[in-house]
Amino acid sequence: MKIRLILGALTLLVSGQVYAALVDVTVEFTGEYLRSSTVTNNSGDGLIINRITYGLGEAGDGIGTWDSTDGGILNLPPDSYATDFLLNPEYFQTLNFDVYLEPGNSYSEGSPTSRPFNDFDLIVSLSPLSVNPGAIATSYSLSRAYAEVGFVTGDIFRVPLIEQDPSLTQTVYITGEISPIPVPAAFWLFGTALIGLVGFSKRRKAA
Repeated sequence: MKIRLILGALTLLVSGQVYAALVDVTVEFTGEYLRSSTVTNNSGDGLIINRITYGLGEAGDGIGTWDSTDGGILNLPPDSYATDFLLNPEYFQTLNFDVYLEPGNSYSEGSPTSRPFNDFDLIVSLSPLSVNPGAIATSYSLSRAYAEVGFVTGDIFRVPLIEQDPSLTQTVYITGEISPIPVPAAFWLFGTALIGLVGFSKRRKAA
C-alpha cells in the first residue's frame, strides 16, 4: 500500500504543469493623477499581485514629478516607497506599493480631495533643477507615465497613460497571459529519489 501511494504521488508530480493563466487588472484613478487610485485584481486563481508601481517616467523638462513631503520628510502612503529621485531628493518619479492582492480583491490608496500624498509638480528645468510646485497635470507632463503590476510568479505587466485626462476619473486595464511554467528540475530530482526508495524497499523485502 505504501509503495502504491508513493508511485501515485510520483505520477501526479511528473505529469503536473501550471497552465497559462489570464491576467486581468483594473486601475482606476480619481482626482488629479495618482492623488487616489484603486487596483482590482480580476485575474485567474493563484495570480497574486505583490507589487503595484506608478511611474511618471524618465525625468525631463515639462515632465511631471512628485513632491511628497511634510516638513522636509517624505510622507508616503502605507506600504509604499519612492524611487528614481531627482537631484533634490524631495522629488521623485516612481511610487511603489508592496501588497498581497489576491484575485477578487482591491487595493486603494490616497484621497481624491486632500493632499496627504502624491503632490503632483512640474519639472520646468532638469538642469539646473527647477520645479513648479503649483502645476496642473497635462497630457504632455504625463506622456511618460505608466501603471505597472508585478505578480508572485515574477511576471510584470505595464500600461502607459499617454493622453489620459488627469482631471477626470480614468480607468486603465492591464491584461495579458502568464505562460505555462514547466516542472522545476528539483521536482524531477525528488521524483528520482522516490523511485530509488521504492526500489530499495522492494530489494529489502526480497532479501
